[in-house]
Amino acid sequence: MTTKEPYRFIFRVYDTYDPADANLKLHVTSDLSTTQAFDMRGFAGGCIYNPTGSGVSQFDVYTALTADGVFLPYRNDDGQITITVAEGNAQELPPAMYGCFFVKLKANAAGDIGIGLKG
Repeated sequence: MTTKEPYRFIFRVYDTYDPADANLKLHVTSDLSTTQAFDMRGFAGGCIYNPTGSGVSQFDVYTALTADGVFLPYRNDDGQITITVAEGNAQELPPAMYGCFFVKLKANAAGDIGIGLKG
């Protein structure tokens, strides 16, 4: 019997993946064109990990059908979905996002965060 690294065969990653801790490391900016996308297809939940010193705290959600597609603001009945996570904290991704295919989190500044996804 062989041992597989956790989530190695589940993640479809378009950024840096560290199999040692199964985190998706994502660079976000205030410019949608330079913010990295991540793939939520096949996942029904997750968490934003915002490390101390990241310099970011607010994320507007954008989604597209393909990784290189046109990213549109993701809205619900209340308007654009925005997630606020203070530095040094983690927060669940809103359940409204679970139907998204590819996601970009446009931030209030440039910084690096972690995304954990679960199926």
